[in-house]
Amino acid sequence: MINDLPLVVGVDLGGTSISVAVVNATTGDILVMVRRKTNAEEGAAAVCERIAVTVRKVIKEAGVRRKDLYGVGVGVPGPVNPMTGV
Repeated sequence: MINDLPLVVGVDLGGTSISVAVVNATTGDILVMVRRKTNAEEGAAAVCERIAVTVRKVIKEAGVRRKDLYGVGVGVPGPVNPMTGV
């Protein structure tokens, strides 16, 4: 049963594409993965919304509930400064 697995969501934010996957945290097996264009020219808010929509999509496609996930990890290129939003 899928709900017994230690599942996590991984997000890879790149300059040209966003990859989001539901992954078995123990084995590293990918259950579902979706790639979309980043479309960075649309701005940070649009990219964040695209990530959120894609996370919801992979969770639904994997057939799991958000509350059953152990966590979400996000990888971004370069340094991150939460004070400036960059």
